[in-house]
Amino acid sequence: MRFIHMADVHLGAVPDSGCPWSAFRENEIWETFVRVIDQIREEKIELLLIAGDLFHRQPLPSQIERVSQLFASIPDTEVVWMAGSHDYLREDSAYRKAKWTKNVHGFLSGKPEVIELEKLHTKVYGCSYEQPEITEPVYSTIRPDDQPGIHILLAYGGDETHIPMKKEDGAGFTYVALGYRHLPGVLVENQMAYAGSPEPIRLEDAGTHGVVYGEITEDAQGAYHTQITLIPSACRSYIPLSLRIHSGTTQTGLEQKVQDAIQQKGSGEIYWLRIQGYRNPELEFQLEPLKAYGNVVRITDETRPCYDLTRLKREKLGTPVGAYIHWFEKKQGKVEQKALDYGLQALLTETMDPDQVIAERMNDWEERKKTLEKQRQDRSTELEQTVQRVVRERAGLEQQMLVNRSEIRRLELNRNAQEKHLEQERREEGKRQAEESRRPQSGQEQENEPTVVEKRVQNVAASSERKSNLTDFSKISKISEIITWVGVCLAILALIDPFSWNRVVCTIVGLAILVGALAGRKYLADWLRTRRSTVMQAAAPKEAEMSERESAGEELQKDWEERLKERKKELRETSHQILRLQERGAHLAVELEEKKIQIENLQEEIREMASPTLEEEDCDMELSGLKLAFTVLTEEETVRHAGREKT
Repeated sequence: MRFIHMADVHLGAVPDSGCPWSAFRENEIWETFVRVIDQIREEKIELLLIAGDLFHRQPLPSQIERVSQLFASIPDTEVVWMAGSHDYLREDSAYRKAKWTKNVHGFLSGKPEVIELEKLHTKVYGCSYEQPEITEPVYSTIRPDDQPGIHILLAYGGDETHIPMKKEDGAGFTYVALGYRHLPGVLVENQMAYAGSPEPIRLEDAGTHGVVYGEITEDAQGAYHTQITLIPSACRSYIPLSLRIHSGTTQTGLEQKVQDAIQQKGSGEIYWLRIQGYRNPELEFQLEPLKAYGNVVRITDETRPCYDLTRLKREKLGTPVGAYIHWFEKKQGKVEQKALDYGLQALLTETMDPDQVIAERMNDWEERKKTLEKQRQDRSTELEQTVQRVVRERAGLEQQMLVNRSEIRRLELNRNAQEKHLEQERREEGKRQAEESRRPQSGQEQENEPTVVEKRVQNVAASSERKSNLTDFSKISKISEIITWVGVCLAILALIDPFSWNRVVCTIVGLAILVGALAGRKYLADWLRTRRSTVMQAAAPKEAEMSERESAGEELQKDWEERLKERKKELRETSHQILRLQERGAHLAVELEEKKIQIENLQEEIREMASPTLEEEDCDMELSGLKLAFTVLTEEETVRHAGREKT
């Protein structure tokens, strides 16, 4: 199995705040993380381990969403993460609300637990931080079980305030992936290692940075063996650059040395310049112009004036200079060295009083310190203004949330009113149809109103009855024809006289039957014609009335259906508006959460800026040396006594 072990990514950090390149550094940290994910996808790595501090501060929901999309782009890689001291799991942490894909597994508790990856036959042990500091040795209580497979411990810490641990805590694990230290390091070869940060974020993070590539193999006996390698991934590096000078080095020569050294190392790197050696006692280097030659984040002047203290002490024996050197002979601290150099420079200045020289130097360094303090305060003020701006934005979002909720409430009430109105219209339409269907009867109660279907059935029945009457007339006409022809036949038989009756009688009877049959047929035909006309005339008004009523009912029904469609359309539009406002409310809630976290992160940064910077500490060192020199020159009995002897 192949895996990538990374830690201390610190997404969202802005290294070297205030420097011209700091904005690029924030993006470069993200770019390095994305590049590692791309490499995992291309090489089809099976497992990604993240040992804490994926984010520099409490992650924003948008940052979590971006990381979630990156993890989703490597679905064939199992991802296991834990929260460290910077992005620890608060109750409202965005970690807890994240929607990870099924290949992402996280430790969501401060209690040790096990994440089992069945596909890889691997178990990952660990826990997350739920507060910035943990002093208990948590990892000493975690041990792998006896089940076959790969057992990995994901751990963060290693000092007194961040889960103290020893090498023995990794015993029995196939691999221990460590986080917290920004510099990579191996505690147990091929078994227990710090990955370090993929991208350096502090001046102290000098050296190579990257991620650990590991491969776990199984031998014939079923034992697992791990091989790890550090793969560089950083865009830039912090480089401590020491430049040695001599007493003949000038300001121009120093600047040329800095320019040449930076060009040789690379102009894209970030430098801490340390100027060492001995300088001309009458020369004071200007350090600020050196920053123009590259990404110089800090300059430390560690040079000393090139005094020959032994010769000076011998030559100035019995003078304040000799006494001053004697006072510092057994004092080797940094402050004492500064005081010795500044005091000798002041004592050897012939044109000015030593106390005045020291006082002017103190004023210069105090001004320098005030400038640095002002820069820090300006940065804090800028952050406070940013906090106020974000607070205002959050208040605006809260106002929008209130308006959004109010609008949702209004639309919901409107929708309820529309539904009630629609129900009322339905009831009224039902009553109207019932009244329309009722037919008054003389001396009798009105019948219940028929429905539209019943009306149509009645119309069909009436039409059938009318057709039935007309059919009866046709039957009667056919019967009359049959009788007529029977009479004609009888008349013919009578005239023929087949039975030899009296011819006169037969003739009279036959003619009578013939005349009667013809007359009866004519009379019956006239009666049928008159009766049919009467039936048709009687049926026509009823038919017209029924048709008119049916047409009116259909128009009313059609009108009702149109109104019903309009009401339903209005209800759908209102429901869609409510859904859109609810989605807007969800987005506003996410933005509010982000603003809240931004405010807390900015306030934490402001608290961190309350501490003096490294340059301010350098100023304090210089001022301490000057104050000690001033004290020795003005108050020490040996110096005053030596001065009196000289006088």
